[in-house]
Amino acid sequence: MQAGKYIQRIVYGYVCLLILLVGLFMPIAVHASGIPQTGSVTLSYEFADTEFRLHKVGTIDVENKLVLSGVYADYGINTQDDNVAQTLETYINRDNIAPHATALTDAGGDAKFENLDYAVYLLCGAQTEKNDQKYTPVPVLVRLPGTENGVETSDVVISIKYEMEKILPKVNVSVLKVWNDAGKEAARPKEINVELLKNGAVYQNVTLNAENNWKHLWKDLDGSATWVVTEKNIPAGYLVSFYKSGTTFVITNTESTIAGGGIGFNPDTGGDPEKDPDFETEQVPGKDPEKDPEKDPEKESVKEKGEESETTTVTPAGQLPKTGQLWWPVLALVCGGLFLVIIGLLVKRGEKE
Repeated sequence: MQAGKYIQRIVYGYVCLLILLVGLFMPIAVHASGIPQTGSVTLSYEFADTEFRLHKVGTIDVENKLVLSGVYADYGINTQDDNVAQTLETYINRDNIAPHATALTDAGGDAKFENLDYAVYLLCGAQTEKNDQKYTPVPVLVRLPGTENGVETSDVVISIKYEMEKILPKVNVSVLKVWNDAGKEAARPKEINVELLKNGAVYQNVTLNAENNWKHLWKDLDGSATWVVTEKNIPAGYLVSFYKSGTTFVITNTESTIAGGGIGFNPDTGGDPEKDPDFETEQVPGKDPEKDPEKDPEKESVKEKGEESETTTVTPAGQLPKTGQLWWPVLALVCGGLFLVIIGLLVKRGEKE
């Protein structure tokens, strides 16, 4: 009898402890999921006095994937592609979409955005010209909250990479259309219209179709200007993504029901314009594919300030780490359940005796 009362007291004590633990846990869960949170993004770049723009482009859905919102959702961009940031920046520049916030790098090349809602942001910067070279920041998607060493953080620190190109008197710009719609070619339009932009403004429109093998080359353009190619209107039932290498642009249209990421696969070229013998490209000086840029600083085309810093970015094609979830209460509840089962068996055994 005494043993039974003693066990009862243990059970009562443990239940009270369990209720206390669950009570402590519940406010954390509500805080993480129900109340809007704010954070900051600090960037590090190679040059001072460079303007960076932050665009609030979307959120992460229940499947941990990027979902564009607002005006950014209207472009029909393939968010499962690896080049979402580059594609977004292209349309943002073409349409002069106002950023959520701007910041100028200080003397050390740093800038900070504060009081940001938890969301997904596009971070892109202005081009810089120094010593006959163009330095273009590589656009990147940043998620708030981010993660650092597996721990959630509301203060994201990111090191911005850049592309370097020599300024030439004249350049050639080429575009290639790739279709990712295997088995559904019947829905493919007969032609599409692409725009050549000079410093963000439409310079020329060109029609691509089967007759010109879905490609075009512009020759002897002003080398001091910034040239970009966009698709004017996305075909119904397709999503778009852009890929740029030097002055070569690849526009991929993916049939909307086809799953998967990456650049659309062309059965003839593998989606790589340099493997197309009929497609002329411009080799930008300072980029030698036969040399390792890590070993030849004169050939380095993409650099990053602060290589040792951890970069927190969104990779829509993969599964993003899910944040705001605490698993220790689950373990506590499981252990508590097992403990109560054992106590129950002991009590039952004591009653029989």
